[in-house]
Amino acid sequence: MKRHEDNGSFWLSYSDLMTSMFFIMLVLFIVCLVKVSMSYKELEREKQKTEQILAETQATNEQLQQILQLDKQFKELSNSSVLGYDEEKKMFFAKDFVGVEIFNPNDDNIKPGYLDKVREVGEALKVILHKLHEENPRFSYQLVIEGTAAIKWDQKAAGTYNPDNQEMYWLSYRRALALYNKWRSQGLNLRNYNTEIIIAGSGFNGINRDNRVEDNNKRFIIQIIPKVSRPNPEITNPSEYVRVSETNKLKIYYPQYSKIDLICGEIPKKSDENVIMTCAAAYTVKCEDSFSHSNIIGDHVSNGSRFSGAPSKTYRGAFAFYDGAPHFAYNNWNNEFKEASSKGGCGFAQDMMIHNGKITDYWRDNASSTEFRALCQIGGKIAIVDSKGIQKFGDFVDELSKLGVTEAIYLDMGNWKHSWYRDSNGMAVDIYPNPNKYATNWITFYK
Repeated sequence: MKRHEDNGSFWLSYSDLMTSMFFIMLVLFIVCLVKVSMSYKELEREKQKTEQILAETQATNEQLQQILQLDKQFKELSNSSVLGYDEEKKMFFAKDFVGVEIFNPNDDNIKPGYLDKVREVGEALKVILHKLHEENPRFSYQLVIEGTAAIKWDQKAAGTYNPDNQEMYWLSYRRALALYNKWRSQGLNLRNYNTEIIIAGSGFNGINRDNRVEDNNKRFIIQIIPKVSRPNPEITNPSEYVRVSETNKLKIYYPQYSKIDLICGEIPKKSDENVIMTCAAAYTVKCEDSFSHSNIIGDHVSNGSRFSGAPSKTYRGAFAFYDGAPHFAYNNWNNEFKEASSKGGCGFAQDMMIHNGKITDYWRDNASSTEFRALCQIGGKIAIVDSKGIQKFGDFVDELSKLGVTEAIYLDMGNWKHSWYRDSNGMAVDIYPNPNKYATNWITFYK
């Protein structure tokens, strides 16, 4: 009997031991499972990082190849009769200005006898920038206008000149600025082609000096530098027709267009695969069953034809597209519309909120609240920017300014806000559904 009791105790202890071991194994299994799960998530994160780096590298390589092509383009464009191109230093210079004093001594006033030649140089430079923009529409450029000064021969021979002569720095800068201002007064706007202008004066210094013939340093050096921005990690699909990004308060659409037009009378159809985005532009006067250009507020240009619209006392700006480039005008846009109509472009008038990076004196009340939309230029790129929901107009303009918008012109919203864009699969996506049958005009982007 006693022996039987001992056997029962053994099996009871054995059962407890096995239960404990099973529990330990269960804990170890859970720990391993958690570890494997964490490792898998870590691998997924690393995979995503690797894919992002590869995408950025691919984009960077594509940009590098484009930059390498620019050198060939510069050589082709250097056949100008007034501009020379130094292949070694990758710079342009005005042939007729080399070794010649086009300014009065110690002054920044251009001599009257050289004004026509100054215009020729500006026109030649405009042709080069236009051609570069046409062939590389996604690039932006820095145009450096650098003035240099020649050292007097006796001071150079004796080594008595001051290489950091402050007066020569200042004089060469003022002369470069005078050259740019003269081009502006002659109607040449070199900023139109995604180009940032930098005015510089290097005096007796600079790596671009002619070290063989000192008198040749009485000249202007013009450098065109491609600007390459870091690829946006959110945008990795090069086939996207419209790139979409957002902030806390704004949604931004970047159409990858080759052409912009103002379509009047009937909204572009989604079945037209060449259209990648469209939305209302200028205001419509009233709801009419039949279309007429006089029912659009403000003069406008559609497919190279200019039309008279209803007068407006509130419009302070206009947008035009011609020569493959966007143009924003403030207060007076007759020249832009004239160019657009003669070159098969488009244009419309609206209220402008930001011009040349500064908030303008717009007519709308800052406290007015609704959903807003603007046609903008951001970092040299055209974008449609929507408010996220209802906002005060003043807040909307402030958000555009924070975004780095340099140009912003209002686009019709309210009952006219129907708009759509094409996604990377070629499908039309409504931004706002329900078109208004009385709408009259739409800014339209084509692939």
